[in-house]
Amino acid sequence: MTAARKIKICHLTSVHQASDTRIFYKECRSLAAEYDVYLIAPAKGNYIKDDVKVISLKRPKYRIIRFVFTDISLLFKAIKLNAVLYHFHDPELIFVGLFLRALGKIVIYDVHEDVNADIPNKSYLIFKSFLKVIYGFAENLAIRYGFHFVLAEKSYVPNYIHKTRDFIIVQNFVPLKELEPARVPYNEKSYSFALIGYLSARRGLPFIIEALAILKKKRILVKLICIGEINEGVNSILKQSKDWNEVKDNIEFLNYIPFPDCLLVIQNCLAGFALPENIMNHYYSYPTKMFEYLAMGLPVISSDFDLYKNVVEKYECGLTVNPESSSEIANAIEYLLEHPEKAKNFSKNAKIAIKNFDWETEETNLRNYYRRILN
Repeated sequence: MTAARKIKICHLTSVHQASDTRIFYKECRSLAAEYDVYLIAPAKGNYIKDDVKVISLKRPKYRIIRFVFTDISLLFKAIKLNAVLYHFHDPELIFVGLFLRALGKIVIYDVHEDVNADIPNKSYLIFKSFLKVIYGFAENLAIRYGFHFVLAEKSYVPNYIHKTRDFIIVQNFVPLKELEPARVPYNEKSYSFALIGYLSARRGLPFIIEALAILKKKRILVKLICIGEINEGVNSILKQSKDWNEVKDNIEFLNYIPFPDCLLVIQNCLAGFALPENIMNHYYSYPTKMFEYLAMGLPVISSDFDLYKNVVEKYECGLTVNPESSSEIANAIEYLLEHPEKAKNFSKNAKIAIKNFDWETEETNLRNYYRRILN
């Protein structure tokens, strides 16, 4: 008896790497058991991994080229693939989604951020007020022409609840079953701290560097392990930092390492930093790295926003600080170093807390949403 052919679906991104944690490791892999899954994304050549077929896009150095030529290339590849459903992850791909919708395709927009709230904070953008108008117009078209929506945060619901009821919340929680075998006993005597994800001023790097310098003046030497893409923004932070030369020997940049390998690198650290800066878009959105640290049993030093406190302080699995206060960050590091038993207890609580943030529930929500849309 011939097996039934699986429905062909395709995820699209011109911004994120093909190995992106949410797109590839969580969503595409979770869907591959039921569907014929393709992913068009920046990658070095085509390949198949975990039953997901990756179709590579060239990732240009300059954003303006990506906005124009890369998105056009992505559209042609998507049309050629002729999938039943297309699921895209970047706001600038809304017009690509509209074109695919005009061809009769099912289209899902995966909303990773509150775009209108975030536009003013993107330093590389010009004509920001105009861009907000254009985005609002494009998003309204998407709703009018029947896009489906996957929201990465509960806080995005007010942006959509009065416009469409066709959405599902799929949060960036952690696939615990795959990570638990990799855990090692917590090393409360470690002098290493972790910073993984997007390395930028908006994620606390300048203030962490200053904190390390404060501690060095007190003859407290700690190591910072940074895992994330090293771009011009990172180089600019280091050039502008008055403390960089003082602490550069204590900081190791490992560039981007895909999930879950990045977590294996930091598993012997004392704690991890999740320090998004004080901007509105961060107050109501969880930093994914916080859950990844907790999944590995690491205490977290996080921003002192109410949403974050509701995890870190509620479950007693770390410390919260003003993310723009290098002295508070330094004090938190010193506290963990001077109180190893407390750090060990934070680690124990982290392993308990993370059970409330397991990807398994989100995976079920995503699969059920697909079944409803495709049936």
